[in-house]
Amino acid sequence: GLVLYAAFLLVPGLKGEGYNHIAGLEQGSLTGVLAGLPIVSLEQQSWSLAALLALLMLLKPAVSALFLESGGDGGVFGPSLFCGAFLGYLLYVILTLFGLQNLSPQVFICLGMAGVLAGVMHAPLSGIFLIAELTGSFSLLVPLMLVTALSTFICRSLSGRSLYKSILTSRGEQADEQVELRLLSQTRVAALLDKHFIAFQPDYTLRMMQQAVSRSALSVFPVLAADGSLAGIILADELRPLYQKTLFDDNILACDLMHVPNLFLQPENTLAEAAHAFDSSTWRVLPVLQDGAFVGFLDKGAVLDCYREMLHHRTEMF
Repeated sequence: GLVLYAAFLLVPGLKGEGYNHIAGLEQGSLTGVLAGLPIVSLEQQSWSLAALLALLMLLKPAVSALFLESGGDGGVFGPSLFCGAFLGYLLYVILTLFGLQNLSPQVFICLGMAGVLAGVMHAPLSGIFLIAELTGSFSLLVPLMLVTALSTFICRSLSGRSLYKSILTSRGEQADEQVELRLLSQTRVAALLDKHFIAFQPDYTLRMMQQAVSRSALSVFPVLAADGSLAGIILADELRPLYQKTLFDDNILACDLMHVPNLFLQPENTLAEAAHAFDSSTWRVLPVLQDGAFVGFLDKGAVLDCYREMLHHRTEMF
């Protein structure tokens, strides 16, 4: 508490989230944030001004972290915008000192805020559209894209977690993807196994398959060998266009039309493993085998519905 009081007393610009100081920067005024520090001339750019801006930019996250740890209310969003705005303005001052003229400080402020925000959140699109919305213009869209992409790349290279996920981890809480894996790992494929299917044999003709498809609302049909093993899969949507073109040609067999899947699940697999299999496949259903025999299908939609229910139940608990 004493450290914070001393910091706020010596540098009043560190108080609060800093939105008013950002607005002051955009209007070309540094009076508010540099109040009480008369050693710096505000009338002209100088290296002492650049040094002070750098000091404020470094002190702000430290003071904010100390304030939050001591029980104060706040977050990291405002300080991130503060640091980004002052970083952008600092770059503007440095370039001006090196002789570059006709630069817009507002542009550097916006790019700085977008860059820091994208790096903190690991979310470049959030940085782009938030700053574009704040400015009310998309004229800086290309520079914003370049800055946020570079910032996100650097921050992800330095740390695999965003600041928000790092805070959750430090508190012993799990990040979103860990929660998803934990929830999906609690349920086995057997719980969602769809055992309602109509099986074809490899020598079924198109006429025989049409009769089965016409009596069913199923969209996928397994082709089973005599020993119950899965030979392939036939999609109903691929059969229907053949009915009129071929006039039920009995020379067209199931083995000619079936797809041979390269991914299989087992009843004891978890839904997390099933979700990974779906991610690496274009199929919306995957066959489930037990001891080499086909026992049913697992539908991707059923996995998503189950996950939503588990997530909803978890939200109600907390």
